[in-house]
Amino acid sequence: MPKSFKTQNAHSASLTLKGSAPLAQNSSPTQPAPLKPLDGLRSIAVEQIENLPTLRPNDELLIQHFIECGNKVEAFKLTYPDKAKRWKPESIRSNAYHAFAKPKIRATLKALTLAGMFGTPCLLEDHISELRRIGTSAFDKGEFGTARLCEVNIGTVSRLYVDTAVSPHERPRTPEQMVALLAPGNKAGQSEILEAIRGARATPVALDVVELTGAEEVDG
Repeated sequence: MPKSFKTQNAHSASLTLKGSAPLAQNSSPTQPAPLKPLDGLRSIAVEQIENLPTLRPNDELLIQHFIECGNKVEAFKLTYPDKAKRWKPESIRSNAYHAFAKPKIRATLKALTLAGMFGTPCLLEDHISELRRIGTSAFDKGEFGTARLCEVNIGTVSRLYVDTAVSPHERPRTPEQMVALLAPGNKAGQSEILEAIRGARATPVALDVVELTGAEEVDG
């Protein structure tokens, strides 16, 4: 990996520590003061960023695209546009997940994720709160597509959703079927998604799957 990539990420990680509690220092040459949990995680995050594994240019580009779009398949298609044009969707999906299973790529993403979680003063609760504010404002203006997208993003950052391919003939017919596909096997998550959607409405009404998904009703 080019030195600039490591330096840039290490510098970014170090910047996020400004304004937060300093890392604990040794109280004496022989008796080091114990690190607080968050301080310890921050120090690990910085250390891992500074020691990122060396990646091939395409692997580095793959990670950068994944950070930007948040989808492994789309990141693979952006990294390998020629293959994306020639290959079938099944082949693209298979090769994308194989690429992200490489040990060096997994290690890099783990380090970047750790730095993002513990090397920045921005909390997940703050991010969700901002999404809810934007969603409520959009709903009040009648921008239902934007409001729906905010709720989906809240579910995504809360890890309630998983990537699930739904073919046209399998399109869910009820809201319950839809959230079952979004959060399979997670009853609590399914209930939270439904409540989040209902909570965004000024007056509770029956949920309509066509409205929620933005799909057009297909006869037959």
